Amino acid sequence: PVEPVVFNRTVYNGVTTGNNRTITNATWNNAIDEHDTYLHFSGPSDPDYITVSNYSAIQTLSEFTVSFWYRPFTSFPSSNQRFIVNKNTPNNNSWLIEHQTGNGGKDIILYMKDSGGTEHNHTYANIITNLNQWYHIVVKWSSGSTSKIFVDNVKDTSGGTCTATINTGSTDLMVSWSNVISTLFAYVHDLKIWNRELTDAEVTYLYNQGHPIAGFPSWQGDPPP
Repeated sequence: PVEPVVFNRTVYNGVTTGNNRTITNATWNNAIDEHDTYLHFSGPSDPDYITVSNYSAIQTLSEFTVSFWYRPFTSFPSSNQRFIVNKNTPNNNSWLIEHQTGNGGKDIILYMKDSGGTEHNHTYANIITNLNQWYHIVVKWSSGSTSKIFVDNVKDTSGGTCTATINTGSTDLMVSWSNVISTLFAYVHDLKIWNRELTDAEVTYLYNQGHPIAGFPSWQGDPPP
């Protein structure tokens, strides 16, 4: 497994190289110092988003983990949704994580579509209950196993099993945007993507590092065993 794709200001400015990241309109907010910052996405009027182009380590996946802190600050129409992070191709071989507002803005959803066009959805319902509150969200999946979503280290396994290899090719990785969905009204901190499924113990470790207001530094690389 490779080092994760990491989004914080230090890494973005060149500590980790080889990934073509572009920030459009989103802004950095210092929590403690430049080493521990979060991104501010202020909705569709700009719009605000991040693009990572053609990152080979996450093009073809039979397992992955996505981890981030998330703080929505504005409600939006109940018929709408917001993609938090996605590698969403026009047809098959797609995955995305979204904040779904059809249930009063309380659901986090993992959506995948395999090479045959079969859709696999996993909804963690009634979990985002407050605006202006930080939530630690981890989504992990391995082919042939039940997908898992953690919010504040509480695990939901109500999703199904997807046995597949998701080959998104050179499709851009997008944060807070797609060609059909508007951008976030939220802060996002310490977003990381691994091309492996972390263990539950590693998820607990990430959660225990704390959110940016607590002043804990970001962990770069795999969590210790």
